[in-house]
Amino acid sequence: MSETSYSTEHERILALEARVNSLERQLKRQKIARKNAESFLETYSQDAYLANQALRKALNDSKQRERELLYLNRAASQLSNAQPGKSFIFSALESAVEFSNAHCGKAFIVKK
Repeated sequence: MSETSYSTEHERILALEARVNSLERQLKRQKIARKNAESFLETYSQDAYLANQALRKALNDSKQRERELLYLNRAASQLSNAQPGKSFIFSALESAVEFSNAHCGKAFIVKK
């Protein structure tokens, strides 16, 4: 093998080794970037899930509060209209059944 061809061959080998090293560094950077992106996505997903759960709880609490206020408003309205005896009791019982999501209600009237 001549000196020139040996030198050319050696240069090609060095160039290929440099290219391999460059590709290995690039691969390492891409792996790190992928791990960072996965970590960020996992954190973001968890935060979004927790925020969604908090919003659902707040919505349920708000709906419950709305039902309570509606019940209290009806009860106050019934008291201010002061319907006589049984009519008032059954009206109040109906509101209580609706408020508590019960299927039925019961009232006992005892005559003295």
